[in-house]
Amino acid sequence: RRNIYLLATASSAICIVSVIVEIPFHIVPTIPENTYDKVYVVGDSVSAGIAFKGERTWTETAAGNLNVRITNLSQGGGTTRSAISQAKLIKDGRALVFLEIGGNDMLGRTPLAEYREDLDKLLSGVSAPGRTIVMMEIPWAPFHAGYCRTQRELARKYAALLIPRRIFAGVLSGRESTEDGIHLSNIGHGKMAEVFCKICESALKEKSKP
Repeated sequence: RRNIYLLATASSAICIVSVIVEIPFHIVPTIPENTYDKVYVVGDSVSAGIAFKGERTWTETAAGNLNVRITNLSQGGGTTRSAISQAKLIKDGRALVFLEIGGNDMLGRTPLAEYREDLDKLLSGVSAPGRTIVMMEIPWAPFHAGYCRTQRELARKYAALLIPRRIFAGVLSGRESTEDGIHLSNIGHGKMAEVFCKICESALKEKSKP
């Protein structure tokens, strides 16, 4: 009985510590108020779309709702490594950079060491004075704890604002949110646009209306 009591106590303590450690990563960060008039999105097919008939990507919807310019550099099949090249197209020193990348690294089983190196290079490349970096945390599959830790560690290293994975998971959840379980339907694009607008609106400056 004594051993069972000690084991139960130790297990409870581990669970409590785990919850305490995890809590900060479930809080949506507050984006500092600013006046960015340029937004760049670097991502994969979730943001690029899959070109089904009538598709309206979330970046198009968000740009219209907020009346701001959003340059979507996302590519279908994009990985963290390919995103490094996408990011090199960002020439403006002052901009909000939104990263939605890593899902294909998980699906393609990119080795952890390679993923860490690529994400480090990507974040280093997009970080610059006058920029705000916002990154969606990937809802990693089971047995991908190392990738989750890596994304969190590097976000902290480069002062990137990390959106909790529950937010991305919420966008993908629901049968009508995706076309095939991964790629967004127009309903899913709408949900993603709503997330972006809610989180980033305070940092953006509306374009002058004609």
